[in-house]
Amino acid sequence: MKLVVTLATAHQADPPRAGMGITLESDQLTVRRISQGAGSASLEQAQLMALIRSLEEVNRNQPRQVVIHTEAEWLRGPLLEAQQPPEDRALAEGLSRARKQLRELTFEFRFGPVSPDHPASQLAQQALASSPGQFSNFLGGQVRFGSEGAQAATATPEALQMSAGGVVFKREKNKYKICLVSKRGGRIWALPKGRVDKGETYEQTAEREILEETGHRTQALDKLHEIEYYFYLKETQTLYHKFVFFYLMQLVEENATPRDGEADEVAWFEIGEAYRKLSYINEKNALKKAQKILR
Repeated sequence: MKLVVTLATAHQADPPRAGMGITLESDQLTVRRISQGAGSASLEQAQLMALIRSLEEVNRNQPRQVVIHTEAEWLRGPLLEAQQPPEDRALAEGLSRARKQLRELTFEFRFGPVSPDHPASQLAQQALASSPGQFSNFLGGQVRFGSEGAQAATATPEALQMSAGGVVFKREKNKYKICLVSKRGGRIWALPKGRVDKGETYEQTAEREILEETGHRTQALDKLHEIEYYFYLKETQTLYHKFVFFYLMQLVEENATPRDGEADEVAWFEIGEAYRKLSYINEKNALKKAQKILR
């Protein structure tokens, strides 16, 4: 998934206060819209806060590529060209955090004005009009905002969604192989997983979903990894808060039942090749954990 992030800020000097507007969009849907006050932050601090806040959302959504559109031309030097960080300690700490967040991503920056008609600009103005709160800096590993300054963009309905799946392995000729599923015509390779049904444990869901999606009967062993992210569906106008639990899954019976057809292809790969094939960084992390156990 390619994710396009647009950042806008609104700022006034007297009394000092700032607001941020953030939109995250993909080809398929609007992932997230955020309107958030930045208290009495300077314009540069607010722009950097918007970047860090957006990267938190980006990492939850596991995109293959992210394009970040920002008006903050000053970020180019310290982020992309190894220039000396600014003397402002809050900005220096924030830039350090942003660089760490960017390391896990394939990204592109686009610097330039954001149209006043763009939703991000409107969200920033909306946040500016809110109670300013009190600005807290980037120290302590978090960007903190005053309780009055942080406000949601809209009263969008939210729903919790739980899924489970895992790293399915088998041993063949003294080598471990991992089962992956392909979707969207081969553009996506992923670990098999699916939604939790009422009354199921996460382990039971993983076993059932893997059986349905791959046809392979498995047994859940160790819990490997847990991820959390948000996504928005236009069809239901609902923001979903999703958790996915991954387990180490031992193959019990290969091709035990016909597949349900959800996946375009089901295939086995040696661990190194499976790691390269996987489309999402968080699933790569789950595979890394499985590899440590299987050694």
